[in-house]
Amino acid sequence: FTASRLRSLTSHAQQVSLLEQRNRTITPREAFISDLHELITGLQQESHGIILLGDFNETLGTTMTGLNRMCAELSLTDLLFRHTGQDDFNTFIAGTERIDYCFCSDWVADACMECCYEPFKYRGNGHHRGIALDFSTTLLFGNENHKLAAMAN
Repeated sequence: FTASRLRSLTSHAQQVSLLEQRNRTITPREAFISDLHELITGLQQESHGIILLGDFNETLGTTMTGLNRMCAELSLTDLLFRHTGQDDFNTFIAGTERIDYCFCSDWVADACMECCYEPFKYRGNGHHRGIALDFSTTLLFGNENHKLAAMAN
């Protein structure tokens, strides 16, 4: 393969091609945010609670664009920052900033009893920190909370 041919096979090149076929003159990143905004808006209009986790490759708070703007417009809470008050660490092992997040509706955030980022490689060989979330099923779904079985010795 030539360098030009290899570049045409990247997911970015494929996304650009698909956007061009649909006469959308925005970047794949802008299309992702726009489409996600539209999806979440529709779900919120139907009174759904939102829990959105992801490796977003973007740091919140630096500009009021992209993900930051979308979360503000849709009133989504940065759940882990809300619980920990910390955001000055990396979530990608080779990175320097937090790029992995959990955003949710305020009432869903109220149902979160505990949450944390896990140490790197805590549960496997991934390059991102795991995220652990513990929700009250009573608050979230109206169900009774059940105790988990004790760990085996």
